[in-house]
Amino acid sequence: MTIPRLNLAIFLAFGLPFPNATAFGENDFEESVKPVLAKRCFRCHGPEKQKGKLRLDQLDPDMVNGIGAETW
Repeated sequence: MTIPRLNLAIFLAFGLPFPNATAFGENDFEESVKPVLAKRCFRCHGPEKQKGKLRLDQLDPDMVNGIGAETW
């Protein structure tokens, strides 16, 4: 999967269901986003393996102001 396709996949997976990011809190991230990441992403980007030097299991749920904003 190329980077542009990956960005599109991330947008479609996370951008569309939650259009108002300011109303999306940490509990929502834990309940809605993290399970999707665990199912689809952690195998290649988790504690055991970090393809492309990207580890998604430790991302800050604050996509805008958190320390992981650049990664998001």
